[in-house]
Amino acid sequence: MAITTNDPREAVALVPPDLPVSELSAILAANTTGHAVICDEGRYIGLVTHAQIKEIESGNGTGSLPVGNLPSLESPMLPEHSSPLAIRHFLSRESTEYIPFVNRQGHMTAVMSRGEALRNGLYNNAAVIMAGGFGVRLRPITDSIPKPMVPLVDGRMIDRIINHLLDCGFYRFYVAVHYMKEMIMDYLGDGSDRGIEIRYIVEETPQGTAGSLRTLINQESLPIVVTNGDVITNQRFGDILRFHKGNRADITVVCREDGVNISYGVVESDEQGNLLDINEKPRLNYLINTGMYIINPGVFENVPEKKCFMTDVIAATREQGGSVKVFQCHEYWRDVGTIDCYAQVIKDIKSGLVRNLPPILPSTGHSDELHGGKISHEEMLESINSRN
Repeated sequence: MAITTNDPREAVALVPPDLPVSELSAILAANTTGHAVICDEGRYIGLVTHAQIKEIESGNGTGSLPVGNLPSLESPMLPEHSSPLAIRHFLSRESTEYIPFVNRQGHMTAVMSRGEALRNGLYNNAAVIMAGGFGVRLRPITDSIPKPMVPLVDGRMIDRIINHLLDCGFYRFYVAVHYMKEMIMDYLGDGSDRGIEIRYIVEETPQGTAGSLRTLINQESLPIVVTNGDVITNQRFGDILRFHKGNRADITVVCREDGVNISYGVVESDEQGNLLDINEKPRLNYLINTGMYIINPGVFENVPEKKCFMTDVIAATREQGGSVKVFQCHEYWRDVGTIDCYAQVIKDIKSGLVRNLPPILPSTGHSDELHGGKISHEEMLESINSRN
């Protein structure tokens, strides 16, 4: 936080509202930031710059005026504990060089430069998005675009996945691509326009759900988040990471409870044909794999140099005595695997079941364009329905 530097001349000045303008001007003249925050016993009032004070001083009789009485003191601020996504959304709209952070009581808890704010609340762990699949179950949508690029209310599906991970504090990404890879890579670029880092794992041939992870051997030293490129969730990945580290796991598999409704009475009998029990139309509950994981980098040694799946890596890790833990997700989760799931996720986003995130989209100017035109998720679904 800029206000805690050892040299007060290098920190944003913190002044009371009854300080005369002339004294604040002298303070700011010696202050390298050129900014001052006005607080009344900790309560945030506003932020002013040296340039503003000089302009005010050019008028007559303002030198003795208390700074708390200056007009237009209020400046943009953020709630304390704002997520990295919220901070980037704020900075994309505001040009201020310093950002006050304020708690629910209106007291300032920190003031940061733009650079400090961009680094605030981040994990150094990388996140891998598996975005190379053909999206067969989403045809005909995926005949012309890869699944991660389908429209999803306020952007593309991959926008929502990236924004959620960024909201959780992850800013370093690997995106595994194969099918129509150029479309994804051209759209995302290197991530700099979103305030993140994106690298690509290019699969020349399909590598399954885990084969591309072998390329990360010796690339990362911290546990890595892995998620399928069609998963929409409210689950906080920081919670999963803490669980993973706290349980000293090599792999953490994120699961959730799901069930199958049986339309008939289920009968149990013994070998002699005697009825033991009958259960009318039961619901059978299971823990299902959500396609989200935390994986230690050393596990990648278990990934063969060929097409393989996450189940293969999990089995190999267990055979070698590694620890595989299950984190149970109780938050919203759905994979956009079919047309029906796609339509349902759109409804869930609009109804608020899916957490509303401030959109951070590429600054390329074509975030809604597709093959030279524009298309929304409504038009996409209408086109599909017209074919049925």
